[in-house]
Amino acid sequence: MTGLEGFNRERGTDMISYVRGILTEKEINYAVVDVSGVGYQVYIPVLDYSNLPQINEEVKIHTYLYVKEDAMKLYGSLEKKTMSVFVMLISVSGIGPKVAIGMLSAMYFENVVKAIVEEDADALSKCPGIGKKTAQKVILELKDKFKNYQVVQQASNIKDSFCTSINCEAMEALQSLGYSKKVADDVVTKVTKDKSDINLADIVKMSLKELAR
Repeated sequence: MTGLEGFNRERGTDMISYVRGILTEKEINYAVVDVSGVGYQVYIPVLDYSNLPQINEEVKIHTYLYVKEDAMKLYGSLEKKTMSVFVMLISVSGIGPKVAIGMLSAMYFENVVKAIVEEDADALSKCPGIGKKTAQKVILELKDKFKNYQVVQQASNIKDSFCTSINCEAMEALQSLGYSKKVADDVVTKVTKDKSDINLADIVKMSLKELAR
């Protein structure tokens, strides 16, 4: 049986811990999950895209309900720990959910935690929307909170997601992170030149690394 489950209270707002239902739509930065006839749009890290199931299959996405005066948005990830890091990131003044999801799109959550614990501002500042000062602020506010955070370094289980438009999807992912169409086009073309058997997440990762040089 599918449905909305796991309601709890956090920081004074109702939070949907996760949604479980049928995946009806997936794009590079969001998924739509049908829960008992209601479609919930969940904004996800780009790096989660390749791990989503096929359309019309069941999916469970761990979520955070972000509430503003004029809007409510669901942010989520297939990994529960990713959302734990997301919640910590948005606790930092000046880091909104869009920036936090952008950080988790550019770096796996393990690497975000590692950069914070090791006070590696250079690594964090390579994420879209994060300058050196903001990176240092994130480190200052979160390094002690992450000291005992258990992170298991493991190879990511990314499904192959080959298709004729994979480069276009990578370009769209970069544009969703704030890069111009021309910049996205140029860098994706560069990193995929003479390469085969490469998946979407790897293209995005290589592109972000190239752009950070």
